[in-house]
Amino acid sequence: MGEFFKFIFRFFHGWRRKIGIVTLLMACVAMCVWCRSHVFTDEISSGRIDYLSIGGGQVKWWHILVASADAHTASQWSWTVYPFEIDDWLDELPSGWRILAIYKTAGFTFVKGDAPNGQTLTFVVVSVLWLVIPLTLTSLWLLLSKPRKSTSKKITEPPP
Repeated sequence: MGEFFKFIFRFFHGWRRKIGIVTLLMACVAMCVWCRSHVFTDEISSGRIDYLSIGGGQVKWWHILVASADAHTASQWSWTVYPFEIDDWLDELPSGWRILAIYKTAGFTFVKGDAPNGQTLTFVVVSVLWLVIPLTLTSLWLLLSKPRKSTSKKITEPPP
């Protein structure tokens, strides 16, 4: 049993492997969020300006910029959890909103819109897997790559 612990201490000697473990734990947490999002939807709201929703394997973020003077009043934060149901997020736009730009690619959507009263809307949808896959690959590289041997070079001339 003592040899096993010696091997573990030698394996985690460098900073790369320690960072690799932290990155792997972050990927595991993100994967748990992805799995949970297919059963439950979590919504975090800061009143009427910011809104974050995690459901269906996606993170949705709404930001409404209010052009009036009361836009910077204190807002009440809330967190709501309810069972996941498939919805079309464009149907949730209030009437009168105009979509200015939509950019869609694999697992990523960006929407810019405005309202007649001067409010602007920014809406971003990102798949949670866009976070899980790079974190997993980074942790694999940090954990499995061999550290380079350090070489010391002799300086023959003094610096100017």
